[in-house]
Amino acid sequence: KNVKSLATAMTLSSSRIIRIEAPFKNKTREDIYKLGHRLDSTILEKSYTCYDVKECGVCPHCILKKQIIEKYNLR
Repeated sequence: KNVKSLATAMTLSSSRIIRIEAPFKNKTREDIYKLGHRLDSTILEKSYTCYDVKECGVCPHCILKKQIIEKYNLR
Protein backbone atom coordinates (compact mmCIF):
# COMPACT_ATOMS: atom_id res chain seq x y z
CA LYS A 1 0.00 0.00 0.00
CA ASN A 2 2.82 2.43 0.81
CA VAL A 3 4.40 1.97 -2.60
CA LYS A 4 1.08 2.66 -4.32
CA SER A 5 0.50 5.75 -2.17
CA LEU A 6 3.96 7.06 -2.99
CA ALA A 7 3.40 6.52 -6.72
CA THR A 8 0.05 8.33 -6.51
CA ALA A 9 1.59 11.27 -4.67
CA MET A 10 4.43 11.51 -7.17
CA THR A 11 2.03 11.32 -10.10
CA LEU A 12 -0.17 14.06 -8.64
CA SER A 13 2.82 16.31 -8.02
CA SER A 14 4.22 15.95 -11.52
CA SER A 15 2.88 15.97 -15.04
CA ARG A 16 3.82 12.32 -15.55
CA ILE A 17 2.40 8.99 -14.53
CA ILE A 18 4.82 7.45 -12.07
CA ARG A 19 5.04 3.69 -11.57
CA ILE A 20 7.17 2.28 -8.79
CA GLU A 21 8.31 -1.31 -8.96
CA ALA A 22 9.17 -3.11 -5.73
CA PRO A 23 10.03 -6.71 -6.61
CA PHE A 24 11.18 -7.58 -3.09
CA LYS A 25 8.25 -5.99 -1.27
CA ASN A 26 6.73 -9.30 -0.20
CA LYS A 27 10.00 -11.16 0.32
CA THR A 28 11.62 -11.89 3.65
CA ARG A 29 15.25 -11.04 4.30
CA GLU A 30 15.88 -14.78 4.24
CA ASP A 31 14.38 -15.03 0.75
CA ILE A 32 16.49 -12.11 -0.47
CA TYR A 33 19.74 -13.52 0.96
CA LYS A 34 19.10 -16.94 -0.58
CA LEU A 35 18.28 -15.41 -3.97
CA GLY A 36 21.35 -13.17 -3.84
CA HIS A 37 23.58 -16.10 -2.97
CA ARG A 38 22.09 -18.20 -5.77
CA LEU A 39 22.75 -15.40 -8.31
CA ASP A 40 26.25 -14.55 -7.02
CA SER A 41 27.80 -16.69 -4.31
CA THR A 42 30.05 -13.80 -3.19
CA ILE A 43 27.29 -11.18 -2.85
CA LEU A 44 26.87 -11.59 0.90
CA GLU A 45 30.57 -10.86 1.38
CA LYS A 46 30.22 -7.65 -0.67
CA SER A 47 27.05 -6.34 0.98
CA TYR A 48 26.49 -4.57 4.28
CA THR A 49 23.40 -4.93 6.43
CA CYS A 50 23.86 -2.24 9.03
CA TYR A 51 24.17 1.51 8.72
CA ASP A 52 27.84 1.66 9.64
CA VAL A 53 30.67 1.94 7.11
CA LYS A 54 31.31 -1.75 7.63
CA GLU A 55 29.37 -4.48 9.36
CA CYS A 56 29.46 -4.00 13.10
CA GLY A 57 28.54 -7.62 13.85
CA VAL A 58 26.41 -6.71 16.87
CA CYS A 59 23.35 -4.85 15.53
CA PRO A 60 20.15 -6.83 14.85
CA HIS A 61 20.70 -6.63 11.07
CA CYS A 62 24.22 -8.06 11.24
CA ILE A 63 23.17 -10.78 13.68
CA LEU A 64 20.24 -11.81 11.47
CA LYS A 65 22.47 -11.93 8.38
CA LYS A 66 24.97 -14.14 10.23
CA GLN A 67 22.18 -16.47 11.43
CA ILE A 68 20.74 -16.83 7.93
CA ILE A 69 24.18 -17.49 6.43
CA GLU A 70 24.81 -20.21 9.01
CA LYS A 71 21.30 -21.70 8.78
CA TYR A 72 21.48 -22.11 4.99
CA ASN A 73 25.29 -22.52 4.73
CA LEU A 74 25.54 -19.52 2.37
CA ARG A 75 29.33 -19.32 2.26
